[in-house]
Amino acid sequence: MSHIFTSYLRAGSMTLMAKIFAAIASLAEIYFLNLLLGKAEYGAFVYALTIILIVGIVVGNPMRSLILYRLSSDKNKVIGTDFFKAMIGITIILGITTTSALMIVEWQAWIIALAAIAAFEMIRVTLCAGLQAMHNIPAMTFFNTLLPYAVRLVALAILTIGGFNAMQDVAKAYIIAFAIPIIILATRYKIYPKFIIAPFHASDFWYGLKIMLTQLVHQNARFIDVILIGSIGLMTATADYVVALKFATLLLIGKQLTQGLITPRMASGHIEPEFSIARFFEIIICVCGIIGFACIGAYITPLFGDYDTVNTLFFLCAASMMPRVITGCAAEFLSMKGHAGWVFITSLITLIITIATAWMLIPLYGAIGSGVTAIVGASTANIVLWIGALKTEQFNATNWRDFACGTIIMMVCIAMGLQVMTIMMGGIIIALIFVLYLVYNHTYFIQLWGFIHAKL
Repeated sequence: MSHIFTSYLRAGSMTLMAKIFAAIASLAEIYFLNLLLGKAEYGAFVYALTIILIVGIVVGNPMRSLILYRLSSDKNKVIGTDFFKAMIGITIILGITTTSALMIVEWQAWIIALAAIAAFEMIRVTLCAGLQAMHNIPAMTFFNTLLPYAVRLVALAILTIGGFNAMQDVAKAYIIAFAIPIIILATRYKIYPKFIIAPFHASDFWYGLKIMLTQLVHQNARFIDVILIGSIGLMTATADYVVALKFATLLLIGKQLTQGLITPRMASGHIEPEFSIARFFEIIICVCGIIGFACIGAYITPLFGDYDTVNTLFFLCAASMMPRVITGCAAEFLSMKGHAGWVFITSLITLIITIATAWMLIPLYGAIGSGVTAIVGASTANIVLWIGALKTEQFNATNWRDFACGTIIMMVCIAMGLQVMTIMMGGIIIALIFVLYLVYNHTYFIQLWGFIHAKL
C-alpha cells in the first residue's frame, strides 16, 4: 500500500469516526438540553449559541487561514515559530474583546451568559490550525471534534444527574466544556502565546481581511434562517426547526468525508473521475438517510420531547441538502483552482436572496418558512457554484443523472414537508427513484473499486 494512500486512509478513517461520533453526540446534546431546559428554552439557547459561534468564526477564522497559508509548506516548523505564537496571542486578545462586546450589547440573556464561548472557540480553532499545518490530521480531528463533543456530553450528563437545570448552571458547564480542550491541547503540545506584533507581510493583512469578509457573508447566509426565526421570538418554532436541521445535517456526512479527502487533490489537472465518484458517494449517503428517516423518524423524534412537527419539517430541511450533494465539492474545486472570488460572490448572492425569502416567509409560516428559506438558499448557492465551475474551468460539477435524481427527490421531499404527500408514499417513491439511479450508475462502483485497487 502506497504511503500516500495510507495517509488518506488514516485521515479518512479518523474523519469518518469523528463525523459519526459528532452526529451521535449532537443528538445526545439535543436530548439532554431538552431534558434540562424544556423546548422553548432550548430554542432560546440554540439561537444564542448560533449567534456566538458565528461571531467567533467570522472574527477568528482569518488567524486559522493565515496559519495554514503561511506555515503549511514546512510542517516541521509550525508550533515553534514566532508567527504561530503571535497568531495565538492575537486570537486571545480578539477573543477577549469579542466576548466583552457580546456581554455589553443588551441582547438575549443566553447570549450574555454564553459569550465567553466565542473566545474559547476562536482559540481552539487557531490552535488546531497549527496541527493541520503540521499535517497531523488525526490529532486535529481529535481536539477539534472528538474531545469537545465528549466533554460537553459529560458536562450535560453531570448536570442531568445532579438536577442542575438553571441558566447559570448550563452556561457555566458549557463554558468549562469549551475551555477544557484548549487546556489539554496547549499542555500536550507545549503551546504558549507571544503578545508581540506578528511578522506580517502586507499581503497577509489583505488576505485575512478577505477571509473575514467571506466568512461574514458565508456564515450569515448559512445560518440566517435560524437567526431570523429566533430574532422574532418564536422560540418553540426555533427548537422545532433546529432539531429538524440537526437530523438533516447528518445527510451530509458523506460530503464531509469526501471533502476532506478530495480537496487537496483538486489542484491537479484531471480530477473529474474522482470528483464524479465522490459526488456519487455523497448522493448515496444523503438519499439513504432520507429513506431511513422516512421509515423510523416517527419513532425517534418523540425521544427528544414534543417534536411531532419535526417528522414532516425534516423533509424540508432534507430538500435543502440535495442541491449540496448534486454539485459535489464545487466550492472546494473553485477555491483550489484559484477562483475564491466565485465562492465569495456565491455567498453574497445567497445571503441577499436568503434574507429576502426569510423576511417574507418566516414571520408568516414560522419553522416551515425557515425550511423553505433553506431550500431557496441552498439551491441558489449551488446553481451559482455550478455556473462558476463551468465558466472558469469548463468543468461540469454535475451530470444529468445526478441532477435529475437529486431534483426529483428534492421535489418529493418538499411535498412531504408541506404534507401534500404522506411520508409513506414519499418514501416509496424516493426508494424507487434511488434504485433506478443505482442501476444507471453501476459503472461508478467499478470505477471506485478500480481507484482503490490502483492504490493497493
